[in-house]
Amino acid sequence: MESRAQERLAPIRLHCFPHAGGGAAFYGRWRRHLPDGVVVAPMELPGHGSRLQEPPFDDFEPLVEHVARRVRADDGHRVVLLGHSFGALLAFEVARLLTAAGRLPAALIVCGRDAPTVRSPTPAPHELPDDAFLAAIRRLGGIPAELDDQLDIVRAYLPALRADLLMADRYRRGEGPALDLPLLAFGGVNDGLTTSDGMAAWQQETTSTFELTILAGGHFFVRDVAFLDILCHHLDRFGTEPGHSRE
Repeated sequence: MESRAQERLAPIRLHCFPHAGGGAAFYGRWRRHLPDGVVVAPMELPGHGSRLQEPPFDDFEPLVEHVARRVRADDGHRVVLLGHSFGALLAFEVARLLTAAGRLPAALIVCGRDAPTVRSPTPAPHELPDDAFLAAIRRLGGIPAELDDQLDIVRAYLPALRADLLMADRYRRGEGPALDLPLLAFGGVNDGLTTSDGMAAWQQETTSTFELTILAGGHFFVRDVAFLDILCHHLDRFGTEPGHSRE
């Protein structure tokens, strides 16, 4: 009988797209926790993290094309896309673009964001003055406690954060069919930026399997061990099931 390692199919590259203003560093921490055969590929966007000196995108369509080119260049792996909040919209649109180019990802995982057809239940704060803007982001838990007394560092990320929130506010789902891939959606029970109906509406975006999981926590539940445990379970399953990728 074949071992689990022998059964495993082509390795998975998990492309991770961050929340508004977020960087790749958070997802890099997952490397030591994920199953064998899963390679984490955190996406660093211009103006974010290690690319802080580059101007951020403020137009969503060119950003999607920029990211899709980087994902498409990744040969030899089955692609799984994961996005949190703003990153969920980015992952969804990248999946659509890859599909149109003949490379359907193995799966799409979206977290902390209502479906693309659903408008956000809270006003976008991107036009607020800096102090009010920072206060709004802090209420969402978007500023780690260790940075509360390092506002100079936080302010360096404001241009990218404002640009991401502007793109999210302007975003409208374009015409086009649902995807034909497994879609997993995760929400936080105390997340004020999503609704139960809005998260459930992700089911309309796939003709394949759909699973919705609501976890304890607020908007940044993806930082919790409970989420990582469930994610590992699904990735381990994807690693031994035939994928949907088409080269």
